[in-house]
Amino acid sequence: MKVKVRILPYNIEAEAEEGENLADIIARSVSGFVLPCGGRGFCGLCKVKVIDGRLTNLTGNEKLHGIEPPFRLACQARVLSDVVVELEGVGRLRALASGIEPRIEYKYPLSSSKLISIDGRPHQPLDKWIIRKVDTKGVTFNALKKLSLLWEKGTFYSVIFEDKIVDFSEKPRELGLAIDVGTTKIAAYLVDLANGRTLWESYILNPQSVYGDDVITRITKVLENKENLSKMHRMTIRAIEGLCRDGCKAVGRSVEEVSCVVAVGNTVMMSIFLEVDPTPLGKYPFEPLISDSCEGYGSEFDFKALGDSWVYVPPSVSGYIGSDALGDILTARILSKGMRRTLIIDIGTNTEVALITDSDDILATSAPAGPALEGGYISSGVRAMEGAIYRVRITDYGKVLYSYYGDRPIGLSGSGLISLIAEMLRKGVINKYGRFMGEHRKENKFYVDPKRNIVVTQNDIREFQKAKAAISSAWKTLLKVAGLTPNDLTAVYVCGSFGSSLDVSDALEVGLLPPIHTNKVYVIGNAAGTGAKLILKSRKLKEEVERMAREIKVIRPAEGKEYMKFWVKNLVLQ
Repeated sequence: MKVKVRILPYNIEAEAEEGENLADIIARSVSGFVLPCGGRGFCGLCKVKVIDGRLTNLTGNEKLHGIEPPFRLACQARVLSDVVVELEGVGRLRALASGIEPRIEYKYPLSSSKLISIDGRPHQPLDKWIIRKVDTKGVTFNALKKLSLLWEKGTFYSVIFEDKIVDFSEKPRELGLAIDVGTTKIAAYLVDLANGRTLWESYILNPQSVYGDDVITRITKVLENKENLSKMHRMTIRAIEGLCRDGCKAVGRSVEEVSCVVAVGNTVMMSIFLEVDPTPLGKYPFEPLISDSCEGYGSEFDFKALGDSWVYVPPSVSGYIGSDALGDILTARILSKGMRRTLIIDIGTNTEVALITDSDDILATSAPAGPALEGGYISSGVRAMEGAIYRVRITDYGKVLYSYYGDRPIGLSGSGLISLIAEMLRKGVINKYGRFMGEHRKENKFYVDPKRNIVVTQNDIREFQKAKAAISSAWKTLLKVAGLTPNDLTAVYVCGSFGSSLDVSDALEVGLLPPIHTNKVYVIGNAAGTGAKLILKSRKLKEEVERMAREIKVIRPAEGKEYMKFWVKNLVLQ
């Protein structure tokens, strides 16, 4: 059914389909309307005022941003009738937000700089006098060597990490660098440690991709030739330093001002980052050689420009539950203000799932979802890139409408595949077992765009069902262990780049998420990167992450005798 959307103050009237996303309608009608977070609901910059008409209900993300009627986030609302809306701030392009970051008391950052003037100091060894003056427990040998070069200047700065002096410098070093080393992308964030503000953020494709798209392929490359580990390690370090230089240049600062680096990632990526053999993760019992936290000078990690920075790598939990999952859990726990019975899901090729129980225990597991969610083994599958279709709708008349990144559609991203399957399920094109129905049963395929040959086949649906079964088996197992049902959950937090592009209603339709009301689902973006920033900002949160790593109870559903029956049951789309 057609509806009309009037957009003020431009007095533009746009025609749309009932149920269409409001942001998509405005974006094609008003030049300069920008969605900094890509319409994912975590930048909060597409706020509009609803003058008249009906829209879908407020989402969880809108509540996190404090949105109340008559205001809405355009990317979170769908039109249900003729609508009149007024735009708040067209063209306000800001830096892409990594995710929803909770507010914390900014008091004790992981690293700080303190001015030291040695004029008039008592007659005693300089190192002991400085330790007392800045109230630390000690000073590293490297820092003492720097002190011997600076002390005659009379005035200089000490650089403190937690309770020890790790450097002396002529100027304050008050930048922190947070890093999320993902299998596909490396994300970086520059934080001003003087006030806790994020100054800049960006990402690049992980250069390790030349050795394979997934972690198993990269492990195999190391098995074939141990030198490949060193090569992947070096290219990762170079990529991080390149990002840091870009960020410092963008904000008018220098790399020398970076005093501290916090790096998180999955266990395979962090093994490569540390240049530690990842091959034990490729065979039973799938545990890393190193899971404890690591710290030291950047030079010890083979950084050059960041050689004098202090690097901290949080612990991993187990084989496929890494420090990125700890970042997810930390971020979600603070956002939820300590609520219990909350589920945290970071959806990807390796999906990590955690559950906060009634007794405040944390249960965690991982699910080998496979490459389908990244476009792998899908006829028209592509990564989330320019030209990727990320949302699909089918009208009552059978017309296919879709949204895509860039200028020309080329295929279906993982979120586009989920959206299409959910819509085919709603319209009766397929049944809950994933089989084509009616006129589509003969060809066993459905065309999204016949002219561009963008199509989904029966085999594509089966590949998705395998991924869905792995993910839903994971969260159902955690609920079963905790003695809870989906109705008992107070919130579900969806993390990660993939999860950020999901339409929650689509994920619920196919059973990827627990069957709860949409206003209990919060899409919080790259919570792993946010977690790394939070650790940079708070010594207390660093201690909290290390405590969580020790106390999390890891559940391994695939080792149970009944798992295969359970997995097969979860192939059903419901």
